[in-house]
Amino acid sequence: MLSVFVSRAASAGLVPSCAEGGVLGVLPGVIGVIQAIETVKLILGKGDSLIGRLMLFDAMKMKFRELKLRKNPSARSAVRIRLFMS
Repeated sequence: MLSVFVSRAASAGLVPSCAEGGVLGVLPGVIGVIQAIETVKLILGKGDSLIGRLMLFDAMKMKFRELKLRKNPSARSAVRIRLFMS
């Protein structure tokens, strides 16, 4: 799925692992709750979903940022998502 956003993988050792870089303990829970809410909204067809947007969360500053994404029609996973959502 990340291949939609990143064209190639980083070289080995260039990006630290979660264990090396550290992950704030509650961060997976916060992101998991956001993902669960998005799932419920999509199932119920209610609210504004994050389709076409990427939400970034900085836990150290407790700030959210949002980026708008354009569809890449040549990406295979974008086709799968489009078929799933229709």
